[in-house]
Amino acid sequence: MGHHDEAKLDVKFIDFARQMNLYLNHFPKHEKYGLCQQIRNSAYEVYGYIVESQKRYQKKTSLTNLDICHEQLRMFLRLAFELGYFAFKDGAKVGEDYAKTATHRYLTISRLVDDFVIFGETRATCVSHLAQIQAFIGAELGLSLSRHSLHKIKRGLNFVGFRTWCSTRFVRKHSLYTFTRSAKRGLLESVISIIGHAKNTASLRHLLTTLKANHHDLFNRLPPRCRFSHNPHPAPA
Repeated sequence: MGHHDEAKLDVKFIDFARQMNLYLNHFPKHEKYGLCQQIRNSAYEVYGYIVESQKRYQKKTSLTNLDICHEQLRMFLRLAFELGYFAFKDGAKVGEDYAKTATHRYLTISRLVDDFVIFGETRATCVSHLAQIQAFIGAELGLSLSRHSLHKIKRGLNFVGFRTWCSTRFVRKHSLYTFTRSAKRGLLESVISIIGHAKNTASLRHLLTTLKANHHDLFNRLPPRCRFSHNPHPAPA
């Protein structure tokens, strides 16, 4: 993830935190050090793990912790919604349409992106699964799919930052654009971040070769593990 993407994420979290704290201030006073504090702490932990996963070269542990913490946050929000805490303002229900207002508040602050993919099924089966998924998240979670698609495996999969086929995987074209722009600007941290993202893809060698050919000084500033990743016989710098 480049600096531009990180900046956008920072802005989104600031907006989320501002709105979250506004709603938490309307919780009953007896929850100030209970569920209210749990939600606030979990939200900040989620952001902490997001930042950690951006900066670490090995991301598996950070992403696992992020997934766990995010699930805890979602469940705390669901509990608060079921207890009616989103329907209160200064200890009183907010009018006749309080249920609608509460649902809006819950959806607004609980909608952190969860992506998933199902493959290896027939189209008819996938259509059936889609209907069941939409019914479940609508009835049980009060959510809806932001986008979805059904297509053949041979078309490949554009998912969680990668373009994937049965035999190979590449980073998204936007990552290539960001890499080129960052390299021209001499943004070492951004370049390292994208190289780390491309570590287990067919895009890695292209990125390193391009950087070495066009931005040799920047290439030499890379940590050795980045320069020689997936290159068993590296050419001398």
